[in-house]
Amino acid sequence: MESLAGDDVTEAKIELIASYWTLAGNVWPGGPTEVSPHPLKDRAEAAAKEGWKGLGIVHADMCDRAAPYGINVVVEFIPFSSFNTIDLAVELVKDSRPNGGVIVDIWHVDRARRYRQMKTIPPALLKAVELNGAATSVIGTLPQDSPLRTCR
Repeated sequence: MESLAGDDVTEAKIELIASYWTLAGNVWPGGPTEVSPHPLKDRAEAAAKEGWKGLGIVHADMCDRAAPYGINVVVEFIPFSSFNTIDLAVELVKDSRPNGGVIVDIWHVDRARRYRQMKTIPPALLKAVELNGAATSVIGTLPQDSPLRTCR
């Protein structure tokens, strides 16, 4: 097949991430269960073998796998990402498992000015709070400020 762009076009290097459903097995959205019957380790190894650069997960799947060990699976909002509000974090976990919830990083709340949103977190979903120190004002951009903070 002849290239429409000509011979001087270089091949783009595209890195793809396998969605949860790509390697989950015989499960589907809204099915009797959305939890994969296959171990996460096996799915991750299969994704890597096939050249995928990442693997999506379903929060409930991770919760089910962590529950026997007494581990909570938390979601954290990050103000300089597309997942940038407490409301989005709560929405993701609100119908999840008892060990699913939200972690609130005080630095993220301060930098995103989301103080009032903290009241909207149902107490049962608040699994952890991260306390840390940071400069009074943002140093550079939010992503630049983030690694400059010091834990206390």
